[in-house]
Amino acid sequence: MEIIYECCCGLDVHAKTVVACLLKQDQKERRTFSTMIDELLRLADWLVHEGCTHVAIESTGVYTPPGILPIVGGIVCR
Repeated sequence: MEIIYECCCGLDVHAKTVVACLLKQDQKERRTFSTMIDELLRLADWLVHEGCTHVAIESTGVYTPPGILPIVGGIVCR
């Protein structure tokens, strides 16, 4: 499989949690964060620390805007 992004993350957004799955080279790491602002900032710090450049966000509800998008502001969200 061709690698398109060296480091990217998928976010599954729920009412009270965000599950993040970071893909970096041949590694996969999954972490769960609450939707409270301090936890979302921890999520953003983790993504930046790991060198994440792109984020895909999935949510079946209306949980994504405005809470998640500004937090991961420096990363391309799809």
